[in-house]
Amino acid sequence: MKNSINEEIVTALKILGVRGEITLPPTICTDRIKVSVNGQYFGLWDTVKKTFVD
Repeated sequence: MKNSINEEIVTALKILGVRGEITLPPTICTDRIKVSVNGQYFGLWDTVKKTFVD
């Protein structure tokens, strides 16, 4: 399941035109994942809504 979530995030970033090194730290909360691009915070991915929520 984690792999498919990672793929969802990568696909969403590509659609948004975001390029760079994507970092996804170990998941602390099952419904939100902190996403960083090129070492900079990008946003929170909501695994239920399947979108960035901030």
